[in-house]
Amino acid sequence: MAGDGESHTPPSTMAGGVHPVAASGFNADQGIYEMARPSYPPAVLELVKQEIVPALGNPASASTLSVLDLAAGTGKWTRLILPLGIGHLVAVEPSPGMRSEFQQLYPHAAIIDGSSTAIPLPDASVDVIFIAQAFHWFANVAALTEMHRVLKKDGTVVMIWNLEDRRTSWVARLREAYEKHEAGSPQYRLGLWRRPFEEPEMVKEVSKMFQLPIQERQISHSVSNSRSAVWHRVLSKSYIAILSVEEKEELKKEVDQILAGQDIHWDTEGDDQVLQYPYNTDIAWFKKL
Repeated sequence: MAGDGESHTPPSTMAGGVHPVAASGFNADQGIYEMARPSYPPAVLELVKQEIVPALGNPASASTLSVLDLAAGTGKWTRLILPLGIGHLVAVEPSPGMRSEFQQLYPHAAIIDGSSTAIPLPDASVDVIFIAQAFHWFANVAALTEMHRVLKKDGTVVMIWNLEDRRTSWVARLREAYEKHEAGSPQYRLGLWRRPFEEPEMVKEVSKMFQLPIQERQISHSVSNSRSAVWHRVLSKSYIAILSVEEKEELKKEVDQILAGQDIHWDTEGDDQVLQYPYNTDIAWFKKL
């Protein structure tokens, strides 16, 4: 379950631990992000409830837990755990646009301004930290130190990612078309998020705070998408959101050409033609010492 690209040193981050591409891209059009980004398959939540945090599978136990959804975005993961009856659930998100979208969707859920290195919660106050589709933006010792601070003893960090499965030929071509615009940002596919758990100097610090090695699992699934949904999925990527109108138009031509390929099977779903977009969902977790 490694990233599928070459390794390189990620660019520096802005004050507050927010990468500039993330800060700009994810604040550009939250409506597209919310509409286009897929949710997570039911099997992921079942894994969490049965193996990673069994207390979440028991309403009585869940009611005693304090849970943080860190870098919650528009609440893609939050909505899956809201029905579990968690005693105290709070989301933290640095993007004002994302927080606004979250609040419109979930007016009764708590979301507050904060970042991976400035979590506005007391010491030892959280049982579980979920980080969905985000840890690659702040995979560093400073962020892990802050998570360690707010976690209770034996508290758990759970990281989750959806990634388009390039083993399918048209997906590989599609990813090549848009990934060339990444501009050096530390995307999950590159595997840079593993550095704190693999590089000796970082491991030396992280192993004082958390049980290593981390545990991992991968779940494969597919999402039914129309042509427009595939394009909106591309637009939802932070580094695509900040492109010029002209650059987006050129990319749209490439995407349309790929989707016209003969290796794609289209089905009829209502009034739409849809394809099955293959994904892998990766889950990694570890506990505080």
